[in-house]
Amino acid sequence: MGSGLRKRFCVIHNPNAGTRGRLLFRNTVRELQRAGCQISIVDTTQHERGERVAKDAALSGQFDAIIAAGGDGTLHDVLRGIVGSGTPLGLIPSGTANIFSREIDLPTMPVALAEVLMHGYTFNVPVSVCNGHPFAFVVGVGFDAAAVQIFEKYQARHFGTFGIVAAALAALWMHKENPISIRTPQEEWVAHWVIVTRIQRFAGGLKLTPHADIKQPAFHVVSFQQRGRLRLALQLARMLFAIHGQSRDIRISACQEVTLEGSGSLPVQIDGELIGELPLQLKFLTLRIPVITG
Repeated sequence: MGSGLRKRFCVIHNPNAGTRGRLLFRNTVRELQRAGCQISIVDTTQHERGERVAKDAALSGQFDAIIAAGGDGTLHDVLRGIVGSGTPLGLIPSGTANIFSREIDLPTMPVALAEVLMHGYTFNVPVSVCNGHPFAFVVGVGFDAAAVQIFEKYQARHFGTFGIVAAALAALWMHKENPISIRTPQEEWVAHWVIVTRIQRFAGGLKLTPHADIKQPAFHVVSFQQRGRLRLALQLARMLFAIHGQSRDIRISACQEVTLEGSGSLPVQIDGELIGELPLQLKFLTLRIPVITG
């Protein structure tokens, strides 16, 4: 987990950020430039292009780090692009939720963030894959993916946190529940909403799985087993007030492999983006990615 001076950055930037995110991006880049850093910025909102640019930049050997400047979806693209290269991954959290950056306690002031990107330590993150494709930290099937679907459809990101809440409330009313089969090497069960996560935080920064650790090759499978809007509302309330642990409605299991099966019409989100469909197979590779932190 070494640190050192990093001066050459390739920045993969998603320009679809709110005012606050744009300011953080611009001011952080300005601080890096003031410090004499060489910065190459690529603006893109396309997943495939962001991944491709990150891969080419990592393999070129011309950069000390590849920076994902955006939200968790931008992180997802950059991570997929640099897997196996050994090039450090940095973040400028200018998206809507920025759950991963909160998890690793990145500063949100430009001067401090620029300092971390140049001099911060790296820690190695085991690479997880879903149906063979690397992802950063979370897969959701059911309600939360339905909320992401509504959030994207109505471009609610322009409303920030209010947009997230509104999308969740709409999904609570509109989402149709279907059974999801969950299978690990140890057991099998059925639920109606499943979150497979590697970190403690969930939407809005809620601490959903307090024992999760991104540095470890472990999934935490959170399954919501009771049906109905009232039950779902109560489950959301438990999450909101950080009531953890097993209950009749919520089950949490740790594992290194998991398979999810069910109706192909069920919405799926990976790292906050509507990507993929059931069935899903999640496991870990032996690869690790160095991530820059303070």
